Amino acid sequence: MLKNRSLLILIILLLVAVLTVLSCGRKGTLNLNLPPYVEISDYSGIAKTDTTWSDSTMFEEIGNLINPDIYDSLFYQEIFWRAWDVDGVVRSYAYRIGTWDSLSEAWQYDQT
Repeated sequence: MLKNRSLLILIILLLVAVLTVLSCGRKGTLNLNLPPYVEISDYSGIAKTDTTWSDSTMFEEIGNLINPDIYDSLFYQEIFWRAWDVDGVVRSYAYRIGTWDSLSEAWQYDQT
């Protein structure tokens, strides 16, 4: 009985050693992480246009739609958006609220 147990332990240790040696040194390349697509699907308070915005120009285009002489401040806006990711999952959304600065013609954000 003791001989069989010793043989079983030896086989298990050899199997673990072989698997450890065979699994070491694997090299591969990671897939690039592609950014998710974010799309504003609907909103109220700003006139809709027929333009399509890319992620890089979306905030500038929205800023161009806001005339600071007419809209002193926009608040309590309903914004609906959706996002999808071709190489992963969108787990959550994060947003920040900015103020349109007509002098610099850019969005100003709080440092949080």
